[in-house]
Amino acid sequence: MDTSGERHAGTLTGDDLAAFSATYEEPVTHDWNGWTVAKAGGWSQGPAFLQQLALLPDELPAYGSTEYVHLLVEGGKLAMADREAWYGDADEVPLDALLSNGYNAARRALVGERASYELRPGSPDGRAPRLSKHAMAAAAGADGLTHGDLRQRRGEPTVARGAAAPAPAPAPADGVSADVAPETDRNGATRGDTCHIDVVDRWGNLVSATPSGGWLQSNPVVPALGFPLGTRLQMAWLEEGLPNSLTPGRRPRTTLSPSLALRDGVPVMAFGTPGGDQQDQWQVHFFLAVALRAAVRGGLDLQGAVDAPNWHQDSFPGSFFPRGMRPGSVTVESRIGDGVIDGLRRRGHLVTVGEAWSEGRLCAVARDPETGVLSAAANPRGMQGTRSGAERWGRGPGRRAWLPAPGLRPCLPVASGIHLESSPRVSGSCFDGDMIEALRTHDSGETAITPTDTTPPAAAPAADREEPSLDLSALDLAAVEAAVRRAAADEIMPRFRQLAAEDIVEKNGPHDLVTVADRLAEEHLTASLTALLPGSVVVGEEAVHADPSVLDALHGDAPVWIVDPVDGTRQFVHGDPGFATLVALAHRGEVLASWTYAPALGLMAVARRGAGARLNGVPLRAGSPASGAVLDVATSHYDFTTDEQKRVLATLETGGIAPRPCGSAGLEYLHIARGEIDATAFSWENAWDHAAGLLLVHEAGGASGTVAGQPFRIEGGNALPFTAARDTATARRILGLLAAAN
Repeated sequence: MDTSGERHAGTLTGDDLAAFSATYEEPVTHDWNGWTVAKAGGWSQGPAFLQQLALLPDELPAYGSTEYVHLLVEGGKLAMADREAWYGDADEVPLDALLSNGYNAARRALVGERASYELRPGSPDGRAPRLSKHAMAAAAGADGLTHGDLRQRRGEPTVARGAAAPAPAPAPADGVSADVAPETDRNGATRGDTCHIDVVDRWGNLVSATPSGGWLQSNPVVPALGFPLGTRLQMAWLEEGLPNSLTPGRRPRTTLSPSLALRDGVPVMAFGTPGGDQQDQWQVHFFLAVALRAAVRGGLDLQGAVDAPNWHQDSFPGSFFPRGMRPGSVTVESRIGDGVIDGLRRRGHLVTVGEAWSEGRLCAVARDPETGVLSAAANPRGMQGTRSGAERWGRGPGRRAWLPAPGLRPCLPVASGIHLESSPRVSGSCFDGDMIEALRTHDSGETAITPTDTTPPAAAPAADREEPSLDLSALDLAAVEAAVRRAAADEIMPRFRQLAAEDIVEKNGPHDLVTVADRLAEEHLTASLTALLPGSVVVGEEAVHADPSVLDALHGDAPVWIVDPVDGTRQFVHGDPGFATLVALAHRGEVLASWTYAPALGLMAVARRGAGARLNGVPLRAGSPASGAVLDVATSHYDFTTDEQKRVLATLETGGIAPRPCGSAGLEYLHIARGEIDATAFSWENAWDHAAGLLLVHEAGGASGTVAGQPFRIEGGNALPFTAARDTATARRILGLLAAAN
């Protein structure tokens, strides 16, 4: 039953459905400048993306210039002409020839200085192209097919638009086209349907999906079952002998075109968009923007590429009724600039200037194969796209049970169920004051939403600090950070989730593990750090395990590097990204600087005595727990504690405190410095586990102390347990409970 209210016979039978089963298909791929893009086969329009890449010259014009846009528009025309002549499920698609170097070199020569108004399919392997009569009529400018239905041929066909869309040229007097309210016809039908979703997980699994069809508001419904049927059969031709002719058991050619991208053979990115015939235009523009833009925060600039001005052309027969075309047309966002718009018009393009944020509905996710950092970008256009992520972190009951996934950079915990919604004003940044106020009205009550205070923590009063015993002015602290990163990149991350059984050894029991990555990273750091500071020595976890006398250096006069190459080895062994490399520089028992690096999370925290702490260059401030809040406290893991230590730590299991076993000690200290947890309570004193983190907490404005009320000494001999906390009041509360148990 359709909008006529009458019943009609369908083309599918029960036997058709019973005989059908979903299958796996090999993707079609093309290599470009170290990238490999994977698309669906020639029954879809996906290979048109790859053809556009294959048509590119070795050297591109300046990104975003008139020459750049012109080149991509003209290449898109050639690729989409081949789509019309060669793509479909009813016949073999000569993809090898269509993507070959020789074929594309010849096709590339067709791109001139002027805009083409022709539909020019090629002849791969000398075969004559086959176009439908309808396509040839549209290309010839037949009545009713030159512009098509502008509601479906201008902008994005899957976003409802009104009927009053401008002709492709000349531009309106104000230079910007105007949409009117979406139409709903007398039967209640309206438009807007396709969506796109990308997913990436910490193991590097990528999914790109573009579901569509079966639209609730407009498609025929099976009355007895109540669900709508798809209408993609409109994309097949009733004319016989074409690659996309209506054929039993064959699929109509689809515009749905999700994408995956590999870098140097490693999967790194999933992306896509709704948009019918525009999908493999907008996606090409996005992909090239990613590939050509400088890295941000150590990774791909996905959001910058999504936000970049976009455009499309309609110089080919559309896939949707009435399948018209607009030869020479280009629709651009006004943000592309008057210079580019004028330049395109001088080259003969019929330019329609759309609204500033009107072209594309892209979203994307990525995983950096070196660091494991996950990132995502959402489309601001139409305020429809969202990006969100979470990773289970095992916190106390009811307290931040989920943390934002690495790389997504939200300013608020995802614990309260708030999605990150991208818009032009917040893209690539944190929320502004208006959005904070709006979010406050939707807060679940679990998260206090306040603007981030990025003021560096004030140094402690001079009376509370001794003058540094070692002058750090001659030490290149940035070089130390680089050395830490290099050790992780060379020795740790290549072995992350790649360890063989023989790479893992027990030290003092089944829970105390060491890997080849621990040993090699410590050797790497020992060589580089002592070279940076001549006369210094290293106290490393693995060196002490082999020779306990190495600890004597903590009592000596030489500067000491205190190193834990992989803090959280158990997490590292099990493929959990919650591990870190910890480095601290100490002299005569005083910690002067520290580096906490979580390579799989993309986090580098640096602290310098009296100069504050920073995370990825942004000042850290621990702050204080909210009044009356349940304290989130990380304690010594029960696998590493004695019965007596368990008894003492159990005193924290009281009202207002939620203790839970710690993961990586170094990352727990970082959580305190970020204000993500409130305190730790530890019953062991290895310097390599605590030196870096305690300085980080202090420089972020926090406090620490032992159960005897004394500062923690890296040389050992401390009264245990000890605590570190976001503020002095919290530290005193934790120590009071622990002292009562002692």
